[in-house]
Amino acid sequence: MERDELAELLREEEEVVRLCRAALLGGADFAVWADPVARDRLARVYSRRLRTTAKTGQPTLGFAEAVERLASSKEPEVWLGHVDDRPAGGYYYQLFLAPGGRRLVACLAVRRSADTPGRQHGSDRPEVCPPAHPDTRAVRKPGGTPSMLHQECDVRVIAVSPWGLDVVLLDGTAGLIDNAKDPNWPDGDQEAAVGTMIRAVVLDDERDPVRMSALDSDRAIARSIREAAEG
Repeated sequence: MERDELAELLREEEEVVRLCRAALLGGADFAVWADPVARDRLARVYSRRLRTTAKTGQPTLGFAEAVERLASSKEPEVWLGHVDDRPAGGYYYQLFLAPGGRRLVACLAVRRSADTPGRQHGSDRPEVCPPAHPDTRAVRKPGGTPSMLHQECDVRVIAVSPWGLDVVLLDGTAGLIDNAKDPNWPDGDQEAAVGTMIRAVVLDDERDPVRMSALDSDRAIARSIREAAEG
């Protein structure tokens, strides 16, 4: 999506939207990811994060309104995007768009007291976690769902929280990468991670969301386990 196309979607009178459009037209960095994410999942994640920001006192704009709009939207899925005006002393704007970039579903903004260096991410190649080798682990759930334990895949970051990254697999499975399992924590720019793909391995597929790690060491261990299971 081009800058002017996104600006056309940001014509609402809500303060956070007006400020976001001004930042965008002022040259702030932006991105839109044309990969649909379940809207109800995002509504739950950002509802939790709203409570967290209220407790910590993190500066926000339009957060409660955005959560309400996400919860009440009729769109089953949305696109994620952002406008980053922090280098100019502004906010980081999180955008939720109807698939195809048809319209703005919701917009919120957050700001930190001090920004941190940018974060590097893994592959841009989306890949759903493949089924585990039959010897790696037994069926995870009744009904024949194969285990994801020790499997690697590219996951999309959909939100950040004080305890880690909320992610989603390409098949819709919800995951969590704890801060201790994020190689870019605490120095990475986690807000800028939202919408991007990172490579991770499943550590615990019995919990909801499944627990994952983006550490090279955990991925290497999982790889050796898979190779041993394959004999």
